[in-house]
Amino acid sequence: EFTFEKPKNIHTRIALFGDSFTCGEDVPYNFGMGNMLKEFTNNTQVINFCVGGRGIDAMYGRYVIEAKEYNPDIVIFNILIDDLQRPFTCILRNMNLTVVNNKLIIGPRKYPTLKDFYINYKKPYFESYFFKHILGVYNAYTRYRNDMEKGMNLFNTMLDEMQVQTRQHNSSFLVTLIQEN
Repeated sequence: EFTFEKPKNIHTRIALFGDSFTCGEDVPYNFGMGNMLKEFTNNTQVINFCVGGRGIDAMYGRYVIEAKEYNPDIVIFNILIDDLQRPFTCILRNMNLTVVNNKLIIGPRKYPTLKDFYINYKKPYFESYFFKHILGVYNAYTRYRNDMEKGMNLFNTMLDEMQVQTRQHNSSFLVTLIQEN
């Protein structure tokens, strides 16, 4: 449990954002990133705002909506390169982030609840596993690349916004990038 106000015995408060790498889902608790940061630094409190399987949209949204209230001294976005394309993968789970005049806007979700999705769902006129396979292969080669390009554009704007916002809150902003393989 964390209070919005930093405890008096804590010198540095770190807000950590990322996906499952940052959550430490595949390692024992003691070897998770948040716990390791806490152990290797003195008088430090680490608040881990990670969301497994999500992308840069979740990191930004959690900072803007939730983490700023904790007044962190350091904000770390721990980004797996694949996180750049994740904002475009699922309209049910992802935030609706758009860039307007070089500013990020958090818009309403297309389907705010699963009930909304269910009510608006329309069955396909026909279903073909052959066509699904062809589309799946096509998407694997084109959609991922296009989503990565859109993600880089979103990320560039996000970096600018985060620098402004963290400066306004007297925080340092750090970004780490993890590349698989």
